[in-house]
Amino acid sequence: MVNEDLYPYSGDNTTVADVEDMPWAPAVLADKGLFLLLLYGKAISCMDEAMLLIEQGDMVGKGGRLIHAQEIVLQLSDALDKSTGAIAENLERLYLYVYRRLIEGNVRLDRNAILEAKGIMSDLYEAWQAIIVGQDSSRPGDNWEAHAMNRLRG
Repeated sequence: MVNEDLYPYSGDNTTVADVEDMPWAPAVLADKGLFLLLLYGKAISCMDEAMLLIEQGDMVGKGGRLIHAQEIVLQLSDALDKSTGAIAENLERLYLYVYRRLIEGNVRLDRNAILEAKGIMSDLYEAWQAIIVGQDSSRPGDNWEAHAMNRLRG
């Protein structure tokens, strides 16, 4: 279900080679924390874009954005280290719930389902951001690209 030739956070037609050529790519791809925040941010922005597309009457575009968000959520779920116990199990349940709500939002045109999924992902993003920034106080919370460029220079 997940297209392995496309990066889920960079745009619909961006290939692995395209992303690897971006100046910040080596730092982001090497840093799991930055990559995680990037995935969350992209999923959330896809949900925001879908809500706008609903208002504009673009149901095909809305569907594409929500499917993109669903793929990211599944990738986050698949990447969990299940051996860590209850935390991974609870995150997996949350991811699968978000996934189902995104499907409902897409199929039933349920804006509340999309907003609920976005709210959960936003809360998780903020929690991960606090953990990641707490591990490295030199990281700028919302400016992952600047941090990645600084890592390349340093």
